[in-house]
Amino acid sequence: MGQHVSQQSGAAQARRERERAARRLLARGLLACLVVGAGLVVTGTASEAGVRVAGHAHAATYVGVETFDGVIGVCTGNGRAAPTVTTPPSRVHAPVAAWALHVAGPDGSGLDDTTGAAIATIVKNDPAVPSNHKNATPDVGVRARVDQIVAEAHAYAGPRTLPLGLTSTSPTPGQTWQLTGVGIQAPGAWMPGRAIDLAVTGPVVFEASGTSTITVTSTGEPQTLHLRSTGNGEFTVAGSTTVPSNHVNSHPAQSPGHQMITTRVGDEPLTGATGAQVAVLEHRPSAVTNTSVLTVAEPGTEVHDRIAITGARPGSTLTGRSTLYGPLAEKPTESAEPPAGTPVVGTAEYEVTVDETGAATVETPALVLPAPGYFVWQEEIDGEPDDAPSPRNLGFRGRYGVGTETSLVAPPPDVVTEVSRQEVLVGQPVSDTVTVVGTVHDHDGLGPISTVLTGRAYGPVLPVDGSCEDVDWREAPIAHEFGPLPITGGQKRLVGVGEFTPRQGGCYSYGETLVATNSQGEPIYRVDHEAGRVEQTVLVEVPEAVTQISSTVVEPGGHFSDTVSITGTGGASGSFVAALWGPVAPDPDLGCWFGPARWAELIAAGEASEAHLEEVAFTGDGDVTTTDVPVTELGCYTWSAVFSFDDAPGTELVSAPGLETETGMVAAPEIATVAQASTTHLGGELSDVITVSGTQDLPGTVTGEILTAPPVGGGCDAVDWSHATSAGQIEPIPTVTDGVHTSSTTVIDGDGAVCATFVVAWTPVHEKLVGAAVVDEAGLPAETILFVPDVPAVPAGSPSASAFPLWLVLGLAMAGAGAGSSIWQLRRGGGGHA
Repeated sequence: MGQHVSQQSGAAQARRERERAARRLLARGLLACLVVGAGLVVTGTASEAGVRVAGHAHAATYVGVETFDGVIGVCTGNGRAAPTVTTPPSRVHAPVAAWALHVAGPDGSGLDDTTGAAIATIVKNDPAVPSNHKNATPDVGVRARVDQIVAEAHAYAGPRTLPLGLTSTSPTPGQTWQLTGVGIQAPGAWMPGRAIDLAVTGPVVFEASGTSTITVTSTGEPQTLHLRSTGNGEFTVAGSTTVPSNHVNSHPAQSPGHQMITTRVGDEPLTGATGAQVAVLEHRPSAVTNTSVLTVAEPGTEVHDRIAITGARPGSTLTGRSTLYGPLAEKPTESAEPPAGTPVVGTAEYEVTVDETGAATVETPALVLPAPGYFVWQEEIDGEPDDAPSPRNLGFRGRYGVGTETSLVAPPPDVVTEVSRQEVLVGQPVSDTVTVVGTVHDHDGLGPISTVLTGRAYGPVLPVDGSCEDVDWREAPIAHEFGPLPITGGQKRLVGVGEFTPRQGGCYSYGETLVATNSQGEPIYRVDHEAGRVEQTVLVEVPEAVTQISSTVVEPGGHFSDTVSITGTGGASGSFVAALWGPVAPDPDLGCWFGPARWAELIAAGEASEAHLEEVAFTGDGDVTTTDVPVTELGCYTWSAVFSFDDAPGTELVSAPGLETETGMVAAPEIATVAQASTTHLGGELSDVITVSGTQDLPGTVTGEILTAPPVGGGCDAVDWSHATSAGQIEPIPTVTDGVHTSSTTVIDGDGAVCATFVVAWTPVHEKLVGAAVVDEAGLPAETILFVPDVPAVPAGSPSASAFPLWLVLGLAMAGAGAGSSIWQLRRGGGGHA
């Protein structure tokens, strides 16, 4: 109350200051509608735009109010012509002038001239009112009325409120109430005479009317009304009224020589409301409950019901109970009561005294969660008897299946895995199939459960005796990680998880972890499926190929094929593209075996052409041979092979051209020989003229042996040289190219006639070309001479010595024509070549 008096005292002082300011304005002289034109001052009349209502005439002007289009107003701007039209207005905040025009009423009916002149005086001289010519307004003897209206403006104009408030008046809060501040509080006083409409929202009525609405008239003091509750719940009280506006309408001058017009603005709405309060007719206790266990992995856990009670009669003692239902296969659906036949674990009884606010928290005695599945509490609070004093506590029964009341016992399921293949080759993808065996729950009482699978593929680890069964996985590196992958009650089998492509050989094994987390982010269980089990382990093999050309040396018209021994395929199928390259000239020192790098250069330069190309399919490990490829041109040849695997597109195996085991030669060396003697008598010297050709400029050696045997039938044609006697060796003759060579001489002697012949061979120096050696036959006519005692030697088979010159010439002619013999003698060489 003291605060209210202080506010009124300050407002009164401000009002007195404003009154003194107004009197000073009047003391300077008051002017009204002055019309100035051509240097003359003329008495003004009502403007053509307005109709006079009330005011006083003056020698120079008229001081009063008029109606403009039916609205009370005043001309402003002394010394200008009266307006002839009403221009569109703008709203101006001018509380004192607005209050003065409010005193005139909507149309000025019943207004006396003194009040009309006072209103005009206030409006014309209010600094807040726009004017285009502020001359002093003449004093027309209305100062007392001006002071009275200005004082009212200071009291009632400006900010106004409906300061409604509620206070409970009953011993038990919430049954009866007192509504205070019913009135219009203005800056200097409570405004009287205004109708205030009050309305209650909620279970409360006004005592005076017995209804939720009432209308009162404001007075010079705030009023108090009483209310009572008719039920339980929140309520508010709202009030509405109208008050004079603090604004005026300012109409601009129609031209610079005309006055402006200020007109009245009608009443404006004013509202107020209380804050929300709680009404109580009967106490209705309610409970918010939470189970102590949301999720647990194993049965046997104790569980409590935690009950937060509100709304009871303060200080009262309540009894109640909570019943635990379960186990249930599915999360219970919320309903008023449990379905018939729902299993029950037990009931926990309790008693609790609430505090002065009607609240209490209680934890029931424990029950045990006996099995897997869902369990749910349903609570009940006993009400007081009907004849208990008012307000009594009513009973309460919670709903069945509430999420906060639900517990879940979720034992961990088993995890079973199976790798996609237990033996693969490098470059083939590997994955795992995971099956979760057991129940996977998707929800607990408060929301979804997250069950996720993560995993790793470990490896590579070296096999033990070619197997992964006894591998130690403890220090195995991680080859691949995957997850988290969701597991749900409807999706418990994942196929192809953790797929990756091993790039190294060795043992790999999957290990998985299954983790379930409840809706609050708390773990329920973790299942670790360790790596190393046979069914989730794979041996990754590295394919290898050993290639072998069919022959090291062949003659023109021979064949080359390539045999490939493939291992480490892991049973995979595929193919290889085999290419035969050549011919190219051999190297004098290296023959055809000058290595992959040189062969690659020759192929890139186009000097080694592709003689043959084919694709050969294979399945798993084993030997595969290409077709036989005929070769006719002399020179060096080599095979190459590029392997690919049907389901391992990134894995390739290459056998490069020029490998030693893949290279061969087409060769056709020849030797032609002619024997010659210093004499055909015994004791003569025998030598051989040897022509070597077709060596392809490979270095080699000419060797030979002289054989002797008795003549048959007087000649050498029928001699069996397999029983001949060696008469010695010729000295080896090195060769570097084709050419003609003469052997060392050998003396042929004996006791009687003897046939002598040469057996000559040419052998390449390079060890891999031994198959290209050429050897002539013993006893060839051009190679054989008959030596006789004391008579001239004649060619083998000649009947008499007299024919010697002819036979010698014939023998030399045969030699010159290439008489002799050259053959291929193919020998099995190292590495399986022939």
